[in-house]
Amino acid sequence: MKKEPQLLYIITQIIEEDTKNHKKPCNLWSFLSSSNLHGLKKEVDLKMKIKDVLGQQNATLENVEVITKEEPRQFEKYGKQLKVCNARIKDDTGELKLTLWNDEIDQVSKGDKISIIDGWVKEFNGELQISAGKNGKLAKAGAETP
Repeated sequence: MKKEPQLLYIITQIIEEDTKNHKKPCNLWSFLSSSNLHGLKKEVDLKMKIKDVLGQQNATLENVEVITKEEPRQFEKYGKQLKVCNARIKDDTGELKLTLWNDEIDQVSKGDKISIIDGWVKEFNGELQISAGKNGKLAKAGAETP
C-alpha cells in the first residue's frame, strides 16, 4: 500500500476516534506526532525537513548534520545536578538549534549525522530549538531507535 492512502486511512481512524472523545487537534504535525496515534505512529512516515519545523510541536528529523557544539554548562535544579549543551544542526533546507541534556551531550560530536525521533520544538529567545524531550530519542544516523 502506498504511504498516501495509508496515511489518509490512519488519519481518518484517529479523527473518528477523537471526534467520539470530543478532542480537536491543533495542527497536522502536532496531531500526527502526538500520542493520539495510539501505537499507529510506526506505520506512518513523519520525517520533516528543518524548513518545515514550527514551534510547540513534535518533530522527527533524520540524517541531520551537527555543525557546531558549544561547551556544556552545569547547574543545579531541585537539588539535582544537570548538564546542558547547545549545538546547531543542518539539512539541505536550513539550520536549527539543538539542545542536548545530560547523557545526550556525550553522544553527539561536531560533524556527526544524527536523527531526532519525536523531538520537541519550542521557541526560546526568539529562536526555534529542538531537543529529544521527555518522549523523544536522539541517535547517530543509521543507528536503530526503539
